[in-house]
Amino acid sequence: MNGGAAQRSRVTELKVTFAGAVDLQAGAFTLTRQSDGLTISSAAGGQVGVVTSLVGGTSVATLTFGGGGGVQSLSLNDGVWVLRVYAGKVSATGTTVGMASDYATPSSGTGRIFRLFGDSNGNATVDNIDSLRLRNTYGRNSAEPLFRAKFDYNINCLIDNIDQL
Repeated sequence: MNGGAAQRSRVTELKVTFAGAVDLQAGAFTLTRQSDGLTISSAAGGQVGVVTSLVGGTSVATLTFGGGGGVQSLSLNDGVWVLRVYAGKVSATGTTVGMASDYATPSSGTGRIFRLFGDSNGNATVDNIDSLRLRNTYGRNSAEPLFRAKFDYNINCLIDNIDQL
């Protein structure tokens, strides 16, 4: 998530690394929020964008998020999300051989995907540490060294009252 950053205040990118080179069909990925079952998808016209690259002979799919339900300012909305990869929409490059079965991330414990605006250290709570970090960047814009994009809820390049939910 987020290029390995610990923060979960904004989740703007997920990377999925496969065991080898693969071809992906539209709709290979969905994310479902556990609290209400809201699902967003990489299907054509969906809120999940996918760019695939080949790294050392292995496919890496980078998922990003557009507008619509479940997404706010290019980030997943708050919640615990389960990422599902559909076996029938993934095949080894140049073949019809697919994954053995669907894959889903856990909904709890290690490896879960969650977003909680204000959670600057990824501990699944917004506490005094996070509040202090937000206060230290309050009033800053993206040109200033103390600006922290993870606290810019509406991505207007300024940490202001709107960002203090």
